[in-house]
Amino acid sequence: FKQICADYTRNDNPLLIPEAHRNDHSIAQAMYALTQHNAMGFSPFGIDGIHTISTLQTGYRFLQNMIPILADFQGTGKMIGLLEEDAAEEWVEWGDYRLQINYAIYPKFDRKGYGFIIQTSDTEFLIAGAGFELRFHPQDPSRDVHILQVDEMICQEGKLQPRRRLNGDETGANYRIFMPTVIAADLQPALLKESTTHPPFPPPPDDFVIQRVRVYWRER
Repeated sequence: FKQICADYTRNDNPLLIPEAHRNDHSIAQAMYALTQHNAMGFSPFGIDGIHTISTLQTGYRFLQNMIPILADFQGTGKMIGLLEEDAAEEWVEWGDYRLQINYAIYPKFDRKGYGFIIQTSDTEFLIAGAGFELRFHPQDPSRDVHILQVDEMICQEGKLQPRRRLNGDETGANYRIFMPTVIAADLQPALLKESTTHPPFPPPPDDFVIQRVRVYWRER
C-alpha cells in the first residue's frame, strides 16, 4: 500500500483512493494516505452498507473530527503517516529528530500498527493511531532529547480538549509514547485485564485519542 500511494502521488496529481476494502485495515490505510501523502480522499467500497460497529466506523468518526487540523498541516512537511507492513520497526529521519517506531508491542490482537504524527512546534507533537510505540532520538550526537510532558487529548469538531495527563509507567517514565490497539468495546472484557508488569498495558480503548507530547533538549 505504501508503494502504491507513493507511485500515484505527484505535485500535479493529488492522491485520491476512490475504492478500497472496508475491513479493519481500511482505517489504517486511510490515516496513512491522508497524512503521509496529503490524499484528497479515501473511500471504502460500499461504506454505506456497513451495519455493525467496526474499527473503520470508529476511525471515520475520529477523522471527521480531526479534518480541520489535518487540513491545516497538509502539504507543510510537518505531518507524517505511519503504517506497519513487513517490518516490525522503522526509523524516520525528521528534522532534528530520529523517530523510532516499534510495531512489535503487546497487545496487538492480529492488528497492524498505524497512525500519524503532527509537529505543531519545534518541541511539540500530536500523535494518534493504534498499535505502536514511539521513541525520540536526536540527529545530533552531541545533544539529547527527552519527553517532558504527555497529555491525552480528544478532538471534537477540530478542537482539542484535554482528557488526562500521562505520567510514570504510562509513558515508561517519560521514555516512550505507547498507542494501544483500538478494538470494539464489546470484545474488550475477554481479551485483556490490567497488567501488573512494568510497563503496564491497559485494556485496549474503544475509541481513538491523541497524545500531545512536549519534549526538551539538553547538551551531552
